[in-house]
Amino acid sequence: MSRSLQKDLGRFTLILTLCGSLLFTALASGLAYFRAKEVQDDVLEQIATWAEPALLTNQRPINRKDDERIVIQTLDSRWPLNLNPNLSEGFHYARQDRNTWRVLIVERQGGKIAVAQQTDLREEIAEGSATVAAVPILLLGSIFYLGVIWVVRKRLRPIRSLAGDLDARSELELSPINTSDLPTEIKPFTNAINRLLARTRDSIQRQQRFIADAAHELRTPVAGLSLLAENVQNAHNDQANIDLLKQGLDRLQSLVEQLLNLARLQADVTPTEKHIQADELLQQVVIDLYPLAEQKSIDLGVVQNDVIQVNDHDNGLWHIMQNSISNAIRYTPEGGQVDISLVREGDELVFRVTDTGPGIPEKDLASIFEPFNRGSQVNNIGNGLGLSIAKQAADQRRGTIKLSNRNEGGLVFEFRWPFHGPK
Repeated sequence: MSRSLQKDLGRFTLILTLCGSLLFTALASGLAYFRAKEVQDDVLEQIATWAEPALLTNQRPINRKDDERIVIQTLDSRWPLNLNPNLSEGFHYARQDRNTWRVLIVERQGGKIAVAQQTDLREEIAEGSATVAAVPILLLGSIFYLGVIWVVRKRLRPIRSLAGDLDARSELELSPINTSDLPTEIKPFTNAINRLLARTRDSIQRQQRFIADAAHELRTPVAGLSLLAENVQNAHNDQANIDLLKQGLDRLQSLVEQLLNLARLQADVTPTEKHIQADELLQQVVIDLYPLAEQKSIDLGVVQNDVIQVNDHDNGLWHIMQNSISNAIRYTPEGGQVDISLVREGDELVFRVTDTGPGIPEKDLASIFEPFNRGSQVNNIGNGLGLSIAKQAADQRRGTIKLSNRNEGGLVFEFRWPFHGPK
């Protein structure tokens, strides 16, 4: 369920404004009440300073609505107020005829004097002050609420405009979003979108280069096979041409299989995971590639093969082992040596392949994992996909591949994979 940020802010601002207005009104009413009480007490004290028992005269009866009237009488008199004659000096409250009186008792020569006034007066003053204070508070709160709504709408207008611009784009327009007019709080989100667009643009460009390179790689062997087929047709029982045709078909088949493997690894699909023994998988890969090493009289050996159980998916570990070992055999000259090790270092699986081949020039190491990149060496017999497949499989497992040249000649292929499995 989607929620509107603008409505949430408006609702929150309205509630905050109402609560604040009520709070300040109540505070103003309370302050006005206490101030009115102090004023009333001050008036009673001032009147009491000149009141003397001998100066008191008879007063008219009390009118219930005459709340501003001040009554002055001796304490022993029961009219007009019937007060307790034992009241001490100071302020007191008294009830008479359902009215509450504020009474000040002072001691004078000739007896105690009571100066009193109804409390309704100060309550009316407090209510009036609260009403006067509430009007500007509510007005200010309304202006604040409308101002916040206006600012929010104005600041969100660039976002709506941005959404319209994105909707108007074509699927191939991946230029960055202009964030100059956007609020600071929104910029981290739009910057993340720009980074995503940049990654998407780079991915599309890589796919476009891959398709172009794949078309070029396929066109060359297919054209060569067409010429060989014509030669075989014209020259019957030409074993040399037949062998060349077979080699071309094998190379084309290998290229197509590697293209499919790379495309499958790059596809955004949910992988199928299974539990495997990495040491047994390495043994099988070595057995499969041993005939290739035997043809070149290469000493292919496993230096260390620890028992490791892992959860792999889509035969990714097989791709890494198979491509790295086959590359080492392919580029190692006849009579060379290829050493393989599979070890567990803490929570990492470490797979190394060390050969005595020519290595890779330092300038080519940074781009050697790009598809169809064979490096700058002459007479490179590969198709440039083996290391790309291995790198793609390693990235899917959050592993790392490192290539380094040996000082004594040759290359070291190292794959490290942090995993969690039984020890």
